[in-house]
Amino acid sequence: MSYKPPQDEIIIHFQAWTKEKYTAERHMEIDWTNSFSRDPYKIPETSACKLLYDELIGIKNRIYGYSDIRKIIVFGRIPLSAGIAFGHIFTKSVFQIGINQFNEVSGKNKIWQSGGKSTSKIEFRIDEKPENTIRSIDNIVLVSISNDIILNAERYIAENSLTELPLLSISIDEPDRKSIKDDETARGLCDDIIKRIIKFTNKSNTNKIHLFISCPQAMAFMIGQRTNTLGRIQCYEFNNSDRKYFPTFLLGA
Repeated sequence: MSYKPPQDEIIIHFQAWTKEKYTAERHMEIDWTNSFSRDPYKIPETSACKLLYDELIGIKNRIYGYSDIRKIIVFGRIPLSAGIAFGHIFTKSVFQIGINQFNEVSGKNKIWQSGGKSTSKIEFRIDEKPENTIRSIDNIVLVSISNDIILNAERYIAENSLTELPLLSISIDEPDRKSIKDDETARGLCDDIIKRIIKFTNKSNTNKIHLFISCPQAMAFMIGQRTNTLGRIQCYEFNNSDRKYFPTFLLGA
């Protein structure tokens, strides 16, 4: 990671799946391309993710030490679980995050802000099974926004003997990469998703949430910023090469 003193906002180039170049000059660069790669496809073990998570905490502490600036702009093609982890550390109550988001409709990139006015007119499909009545148990949450993840997530759940855990599935009617067109709608969806998760997990003394999600990358940061009241969260990343989910970041541990 490199650092250059900022003026009014901190610009971070977050290199993960691939190394990219951006016209916006960076103040910091995070390079995780040795851990997350698409050629060949690679997702780090959970032990390595713990080190990466600690690196993010160190970056936050460095920002605290160098500057009073609490506005961050992030450029990169970033794994969803890494975006959630970033947002979880750079919490909404302290930081405003702008995320470079590719618009599938216009074909252009735009900065989506994590904070601001929220509007959500998109209806959810909610499925709970079984009803969560057991104390101190893990819960599973599936969120399908950009793609329908239910079949792939349920395959992981079955292969890892998690089928007896209470499960909450949140999905828009037709999951699609073009379904969320702006950050105002994204923020509203994130607020609704967190409310649904809280309502579900409050039925028991939840030990840990297993979170599987498909959404625009900017939404991953937004959701992460809203997870600090949810306790421990095990994030998962989908490996397109193997067509399987793998555990990555454990938040709140």
